[in-house]
This record gives sequence, structure tokens and C-alpha cells, in this order.
Amino acid sequence: LIAALTAMATALRRLYSLKDDFGVPSAALLYSFFCLPTSINTAWLSVASSLGVLVVARAHDVSQASLAVPAILLAAVCTAAGVAVVAVKRDTAYALTLVWALMAVFGRETRGGAPPHVRWASFVCLTVMSVATVGSVLRRKAPRDVRLAEPLKAAVVQK
Repeated sequence: LIAALTAMATALRRLYSLKDDFGVPSAALLYSFFCLPTSINTAWLSVASSLGVLVVARAHDVSQASLAVPAILLAAVCTAAGVAVVAVKRDTAYALTLVWALMAVFGRETRGGAPPHVRWASFVCLTVMSVATVGSVLRRKAPRDVRLAEPLKAAVVQK
């Protein structure tokens, strides 16, 4: 899973640079056919690899209590990576996929009898990622509004 995550993250980074190089008309097609599925897979793999690390540790008889701190750290790393991708690339699909995965983790932790601090951390990560997603969508709309407002501002300044 970690190797797959590394490969997908590298591919996504390259696709982002291609999207930036080809401009708006080509960027929409490139995003729809290449970036979107790669973005979804990369986000999903970030959570899946984190869970995989914990499953392997648990399979080697590491106690659930000992895995609480690593679980919280891995959730925080996934969330931080997601916030970074959303802030820099405004990739809503990546963000929504992380929100979906974190909801599943939070739901599992709520039902699974995990320590309260693990449930709390998963809720915090889910909340942070949800806010970042909403912020990304709102920020995406802002440049259009600003561009539409520029002629109006120029007309007011001239008067």
C-alpha cells in the first residue's frame, strides 16, 4: 500500500504540473480523465496505507492501546497532507475522498470501542478536512467573483 501510495502521489504531482502547463481548456479534460481518478485513488491510498501499517502492527501482537498514538499521528498526517493538497491545488475530489475515508474511520472508531482520545482525534481530523473542503469550494468561486467585480470597481473609480 505504501508503494502504491508513493506511485499515485508521484503521478498526481506530475498530472498537476501538466494541468498547469496546458491551460484552462485542456486542463478540464485532463482533470476529468486523468487527475480525478488519480486524485481519488491517492487520497484513498493515504488512509488505506495508514490503516495497513496499524493492521500489520496489530497482527504482530502490538496491543491496541500501544497503537493509539501512532493511529492519531497517522490520521493527523493524512489530514495535513489533504489540507495541503486542497490549499495549494484546490482539488475538491481529493478532499471529498479524504472526508469519506475519515468518516469511515470515525464511524469505525465510534462502534469499535477505541480509546476516547482516538475517537476524538478522528473527529477532529474529519472536521478539519471538512472545513478545508468547504473552504476550497468557496475559494474556487472567489476568483470568478473578483474578475467580474473588477470592471465594476474600475467604473466606480473613474466616476
